[in-house]
Amino acid sequence: MRNFSHRLSTLLIILLISFTLLLIRLVYIQVINGDDLRQRAFDVQNKYLNAEEIPRADIVDRTGISLLGNQVETREVMITNDRGIFISDNKEELVQVADLAENQFFYLPVTTRYGNESLARHLIGHLVEGRGANGLERIYDDYLISSSKYLWKIVLDGRGNVVQGLSFQREERDVARNKLILTLDREIQEIVELVMENHGVSGSVVVMDPENGDLLAIASRPNYDQNNLLDHIDETNLLNKAFQHYFPGSLFKTFIAAAALEEGVVKTTDQFLCTGAYVFPTGLSISCWKSKGHGHLNLIEGMAYSCNPTFIDVGLRLGRENIIKYAERLKLTDNTVMGYPQNTINRIDIDYGPGKIANASLGQEGVMLTPVQMGVLISSIANGGYAVTPRVVKGIKDNNDNLVEEVIPIPPYKIWSDDTVAALQEMLYAVNRWGTGTNAWSNNYPSAGKTASAETGSGVNALFSGYYPVDNPKYVVIVIVEGGRSGGGDAAPIFKDILETIG
Repeated sequence: MRNFSHRLSTLLIILLISFTLLLIRLVYIQVINGDDLRQRAFDVQNKYLNAEEIPRADIVDRTGISLLGNQVETREVMITNDRGIFISDNKEELVQVADLAENQFFYLPVTTRYGNESLARHLIGHLVEGRGANGLERIYDDYLISSSKYLWKIVLDGRGNVVQGLSFQREERDVARNKLILTLDREIQEIVELVMENHGVSGSVVVMDPENGDLLAIASRPNYDQNNLLDHIDETNLLNKAFQHYFPGSLFKTFIAAAALEEGVVKTTDQFLCTGAYVFPTGLSISCWKSKGHGHLNLIEGMAYSCNPTFIDVGLRLGRENIIKYAERLKLTDNTVMGYPQNTINRIDIDYGPGKIANASLGQEGVMLTPVQMGVLISSIANGGYAVTPRVVKGIKDNNDNLVEEVIPIPPYKIWSDDTVAALQEMLYAVNRWGTGTNAWSNNYPSAGKTASAETGSGVNALFSGYYPVDNPKYVVIVIVEGGRSGGGDAAPIFKDILETIG
């Protein structure tokens, strides 16, 4: 009897201890660790998919409007019987993951990084595996990368089936994102690209604010699809031609005239004789585009008709050293664009000798400029004689609109005297009004400019540079048509269409 009582007591003690331990465990589960376990259960039941194809910060114009043209596209989602989730825009890819009969398929809208209406593609660049591969996407990659901000929630039951009514809800997370702000104007950029498409040209157009050098539009053609790089195996299609060097051709005559007037080696009233070619004492000759010659003409007429012998004469008076001196003052030897770091390249390398100086004066040898540098040259005439430094990025702001980084503009500085500016403005007005640039003239929007037809060795590039309105210039426009015939015939009409559309 005593043994039975002892055994019973022992059993009761064991049961009491077991119950106590179980109670402690339940308290731990329910009270101490309950929130964590409930969250784990919640995570298991909920799946999330990015509502953005590539979570990344925006790139906007100077007013804050996006340039990327984000658009919503439908993506097919497959949920496997082991709760795996796959997303693709190609159902065949999904079917290969697992047997079709064992999976659930749904469609969800996803916002793409680039849309069909994205602008300035050669400047902005593109991504490879979610990271910046070229252009601004590469330069500012560390500022643009971001975690997911917009998500689709999918709720699965214990069997892995989608719970209708609770699933496919779009959620927004509090994610800090920067914003890259450019100097571009979206409306002007759109106009420039539309005009280039309408003319079906290959080349580049740059629109610059002559007062400060800010780039308002940058376009290159042919264009490319940022979402389908395999369609553009030819890497030349990816080049930002606004930053590539070209022979400026007769555009450089504006520089030669300005520097020569500044040095006092020529006056606008000086008389020149064009017989159809400039003949050197050695017998070497360089032809004028007008084989019969222009006859007697002054400097203004020489510019208006783009007379080669006139500017060979002026260039020889100016001399190699002065050409280089003023090119350096105007920073034509520096291809810097603020906000777009790149290797500094000087493509003004004029050899010695009258023939070399003559060809340089015509922008055909020893002188190459980017379209942006051409814009700097014309801006110095349009703005009253000041050299500007081009800028394409204004800065970076966080999601609270606080400035994180700022690209501070460099103040313009005087390079041409008022008399030189007045003379050049008269010359460039004459070009458009009654010279080689009449195809650029608009009665509603009077302009001034310069035509050029630059030989490349394999053909001709047609160029036009100009500004408007004449009395108060707000825009400098540079047009380059690769493989064109003449600046007046191919590039000037593009200039006119742009200025008339901008208004």
